[in-house]
Amino acid sequence: MALAMPVGAVLGMLIERLAYRPVRDAPHINAFIIALGLTMMLEGGNLLLFGADQVIIQTPYQKVFDFGGIFVAQLRMVVIVTSVTLVAIVMFLLLKTKTGKSVRAVAQNRHAAVLMGVNVNLVSSVVFAISSALGVAAGALIGALLALAPGVGESFAVKGFAVLILGGLGSLPGAILGGLVLGVSESLAAGFLSSAYKDVISFLIMILVLLVMPQGLMGKK
Repeated sequence: MALAMPVGAVLGMLIERLAYRPVRDAPHINAFIIALGLTMMLEGGNLLLFGADQVIIQTPYQKVFDFGGIFVAQLRMVVIVTSVTLVAIVMFLLLKTKTGKSVRAVAQNRHAAVLMGVNVNLVSSVVFAISSALGVAAGALIGALLALAPGVGESFAVKGFAVLILGGLGSLPGAILGGLVLGVSESLAAGFLSSAYKDVISFLIMILVLLVMPQGLMGKK
C-alpha cells in the first residue's frame, strides 16, 4: 500500500489533467461517460497484463481472535484499523488544513472560490490525487480479503455509488454512515436470508433512499 498509493495519486492527477479538466464545464453526463470508458480501458489493461486467472494475495495475518464468543479474523481487524486511520487522515486534511478549506470552498461554490483567490486547477488535482490514492488503498485491502481478477471491482463500484446516495453526496460523515449501514444490511441479508441476496441489497437501499430521501441520510436538500 505504501508503494502503491503514491503511484495511484500520480495516476489520478494525470487522469484529471488529461480526461476530466477539458470537460469540467460540460454537462455531468460527459464526465460519467469518460469514467465508464476509463474503467473499461483499465479493466482491459489488467486483463492483458495479468491474465484472467484469479490471484490470491498471501498475508501474514492468519490468526483469529475470540471476543466473548465473537470470532474476528486478524486480517479483518487490520483492514478495519487501516480504514479508520485513512478516514481520520482525510477528515483532518479536509477540516484542519488550508488545502482542505480550499477543497470545501470549491465544492460549495466554485465561482466564489475563484474570486477569493483559490486555485481551482490545483484543488482539482489534489482531490483526484487523494481519491485515487484511497482507491488504491481500498484495492489493496479488498485484494487481501478476496480473490482478485479483472472485473471484480465492478460490483464494488456499484456499492460505492449506493453508499454515496445513501449517505448524501458531498458529505464525508454521510459516506461513512452509509457504508456502515450498507455493510451491516448485506451481512444480515446473507445471514438470515441467503448470500445470493447480498448484492441485491445495495440496489434496493439505493432505490428506497432515492424515493424517500433523495438527499441521503446526511446530505443537504
